[in-house]
Amino acid sequence: MPAPSRPNRPNRKLRLESMLRREVAELVQRTVDAPGIGMITITRCVMTGDLQQVTAYWTCLGTPAERQRAAKVLDRMRGQIQTGYAPAIHTRLLPTLRFAYDEQEAVRDRMDHLIEQARRTDPVPGSAERQLGPDVQSSPGPGATRDPIPPAT
Repeated sequence: MPAPSRPNRPNRKLRLESMLRREVAELVQRTVDAPGIGMITITRCVMTGDLQQVTAYWTCLGTPAERQRAAKVLDRMRGQIQTGYAPAIHTRLLPTLRFAYDEQEAVRDRMDHLIEQARRTDPVPGSAERQLGPDVQSSPGPGATRDPIPPAT
């Protein structure tokens, strides 16, 4: 007979990641009090499949120099933060904590900038109808209602 599967394993991993994000964020807010660094935000936590390691992704408001200082402070405080979340995590072994800067924030900011730039270079809203001419109308957008079809004569 095959060994019983563990269908709840992914759910457990997601629950632990969510719990760790909350715990780490709270501990960072309470324990990291260094001048010269911006506000640190824990954006997400990702655990390995064996639940032995967790990577806490973070962002920081401020200059690149402040971000470097924040990275050093987080690395120094890693043991204290790991000890702080130990009581809340009910696993056989305590997951080892690692911090990583969340590059996805920079990608999001770049995309927002590109979208804003595209909006500024677009023609005036409503100019599509003028470009198509009076005989051709653009189709209505989603959720728009069309005029009823006239009865056949």
